[in-house]
Amino acid sequence: MSFVEFKNIQKSFGDQKILQKIDLEISKGEFLVLVGPSGCGKSTLLRILAGLETPTEGDILVNGKSVLSKEPKDRDLAMVFQNYALYPHLNVFENLAFGLRLRQVSESEIQARVKETAEILQIQNLLERKPKALSGGQRQRVALGRALVRKTSILLFDEPLSNLDANLRNQMRYEIKRLHQLTKSTIIYVTHDQVEATTLGDRIAVLNKGHIEQVDSAHNIYEKPANTFVASFIGLPEMNFLPGDLVGRPGASVGIRPENISISAEPRSGALEAQFDVCEYLGANYLIYAQLQGQAIRLLSPHPPKTATGGKFFVSIPLEKSIFFDKVSGHLL
Repeated sequence: MSFVEFKNIQKSFGDQKILQKIDLEISKGEFLVLVGPSGCGKSTLLRILAGLETPTEGDILVNGKSVLSKEPKDRDLAMVFQNYALYPHLNVFENLAFGLRLRQVSESEIQARVKETAEILQIQNLLERKPKALSGGQRQRVALGRALVRKTSILLFDEPLSNLDANLRNQMRYEIKRLHQLTKSTIIYVTHDQVEATTLGDRIAVLNKGHIEQVDSAHNIYEKPANTFVASFIGLPEMNFLPGDLVGRPGASVGIRPENISISAEPRSGALEAQFDVCEYLGANYLIYAQLQGQAIRLLSPHPPKTATGGKFFVSIPLEKSIFFDKVSGHLL
């Protein structure tokens, strides 16, 4: 049986429909990521579960029981926000202990829980500091700790890494993944960053315009996207889409990932002539921008084309690595 279940969740603000018939089941101990562009409804869905918003229609069950009639404090969940939401006048220890004191947890239990949480997050040496004396990464660890110390059944994350630089985001992704492995908590994590989604989630729910487009593992979403939206949103650089026809199915669109296109200076069997535009050095690979029969394409290659801008080179597109979509609906064929 699912642990968290969204049933026909709909949300409107006036005439604007934010969520449309969301049905989603999450298992106990699962790390589920809600990912999608800004305005797709992912944060609204999280806030409805937290009790910070009320759905226009539908229900949410936790462990088989509706939680919509419960106050946020009674839903056995904790939330980590984008802006840390730390109390500036309290030190780290008191920030961690604050929610426990509100719930009248005994002082000995508070001491034990804060100590345990600080050790998990490796912030034992920061307990006497106030937030202004912490780096962005340290503040985010404290925000994680304030949620973790309560030992709730569900942890909610609303774009928690958005304010961090690239190196800190990488470090905090590791910390959050490690936290899940240690605690086995049920985590629902909202992000617009596909790297966070694919590296963190046991499963990913891709949202677009208030709908769930696909729910699956990162591998399956990358290899078998349900439609062109998912194919273009998940993957960096994004998938190339080329016009084509299948036997008995005209009007198809051919999707090919940039890393699956090979290049050569001389024509080979089945290769197509392309025109070189520019390339970017990424370290392990070059990201190559080119024109193929009048259409812009992107390629990843360990070496750049041996030609100047405007010069020609040749690309090979393997059929077995191509994905075919209906040109009108965008659905996977």
